Amino acid sequence: MSCLKRYLDNNGFALIELVVGIFILCILVVPAYAVLFSSSHDGVYSAGRQSSTLFEAQKKIENAINDAEYTDAMLTRENSYTIIITFNDLSPVNVTGEKLDILNNYPGVNSNNRSFSISTCVPSSYVGSE
Repeated sequence: MSCLKRYLDNNGFALIELVVGIFILCILVVPAYAVLFSSSHDGVYSAGRQSSTLFEAQKKIENAINDAEYTDAMLTRENSYTIIITFNDLSPVNVTGEKLDILNNYPGVNSNNRSFSISTCVPSSYVGSE
């Protein structure tokens, strides 16, 4: 009976016990949030840089399509490029034109430079079955 009486007379935790418990919880939880926050920040930063670099590359491609004399250090042109498109029961369609390639670099996270390339074909004519 004395064990039950002691259990019922207990009024709860002392203030110092609560403070120590909250402190230990903070020590365990704060680093986890810091890791999650920093990795999500890095991902958002990298996606933003990639998006803006992709936009710049698309503008260069559009300038090259509109102006045959447009030059850029990252832009290469290949004249007389042919794409052959085949369908199931139809004869193939040949599309000839100019191939434009652009290679862009952008800064990634932790000074890791990244790159991507965009290729497009600007048709000058096509020969297909009618």
